[in-house]
Amino acid sequence: RLYGSDAVDHTFVGPVYPIRHQTDAGLSLSNPSVNDGELLGLQGWKPITAGSDWSTVPWESWIYIDIGKGIEISFTDEFLSDNFDYAPIPTLSEDDMARLEFTTGSPLSFISRMTNYSPASLVARVASEEPERYDLTLLKPLHFFFEALAYRGEDGQTDLQVNIALPIDNVALPDDPDTTVVVERRVVLLRGAHEVDRSIENLGIGVNSLNRDQGLLAVGRANLPVQPGEYELRVQITRRNTNLIQVYGQALELEDFSRNKLALSDLQIAQKIVEADTERPSKFVRNGWDIRPAPTRSFRTGEPIYIYYEIYNLNRDEFGQTKYQISYEVEARTSGGKIKIPFLAKLRRAKEGETIGFEFEQTGSVTQENDYFELDLAEAKPGRYELKMRVRDLTTDQETTKTSLFSVIP
Repeated sequence: RLYGSDAVDHTFVGPVYPIRHQTDAGLSLSNPSVNDGELLGLQGWKPITAGSDWSTVPWESWIYIDIGKGIEISFTDEFLSDNFDYAPIPTLSEDDMARLEFTTGSPLSFISRMTNYSPASLVARVASEEPERYDLTLLKPLHFFFEALAYRGEDGQTDLQVNIALPIDNVALPDDPDTTVVVERRVVLLRGAHEVDRSIENLGIGVNSLNRDQGLLAVGRANLPVQPGEYELRVQITRRNTNLIQVYGQALELEDFSRNKLALSDLQIAQKIVEADTERPSKFVRNGWDIRPAPTRSFRTGEPIYIYYEIYNLNRDEFGQTKYQISYEVEARTSGGKIKIPFLAKLRRAKEGETIGFEFEQTGSVTQENDYFELDLAEAKPGRYELKMRVRDLTTDQETTKTSLFSVIP
């Protein structure tokens, strides 16, 4: 269909689409009635046929039999730089135009066919008509952990914080030497079919004999400031140049913390919380605290856990002071239901030091508080637990709660 009856007697052994060649460059075709089967209607461009010489630009031809009822895509290296791209649309010489006008009445139909069947146009057309397909049978799962936390951001936005933990034993291959492997991390936030935000980062992870088989994690964080609302979160980890890949999803409903009512952020259960080093802050710093994430939410018996929280929209009394109450409870999730467990907490107080208990009253002068408490798991048995934190504004009697889950392992 590309060349009409001129191609009937030719056997194509390479790209059917015409590509640039040298031997016919400058060939005079002043007689428009010349029937040059080798050129198939073009000067300086030709397909690769059994009768053609091979003095062309470097080319590759890829045939996909199950796409678009079968397509051929030709690539050429026009500048001899080892960089291939779609074969370009041929340019017609004056002799080409004259010959085509003599044989077909107008070269426009031929130019239209060349444009329509050009590799770039063909790929674009097929991509718009057929859905994408992936053969997942060749891939191997790369398991990891993640958590999504919401805090109040600037200008009415919500700060979405995604913490990711990748087990080093999962990303390391058996035949890896002591080396650094590259992992691509993608975090995408969707609203329906519309992509709202994304974060892509290549991370270098050291793999060596000292950190293999140790149960160690490579932990990272992605921050996405977005408007409050309902979203779909996708988190993908890929080890570059391998077939290791995994993607997880989660539905999110991000709270609007800018409204004028008492609110509590998500509870971040962490491995450790200390005051941030202002000279050398880590990537896990928030509001002056260096918060070491624990996306696995798993802790060994006897290890303490740290719970970071932010309280918003506290009200001041007539003396300009805020007064509020914090309480919490922990329940063990069992097959028979939930059982309350009396774990003691340590609450840091700037003036009084640590306070131990289940319920605390706090005073201050600002309408937002960013703090944490430590939970002692010395008596915890292996299992899954639910932490519920309650904040009550003693000035207005407003109350709000948040929950989070964690596990204790032997």
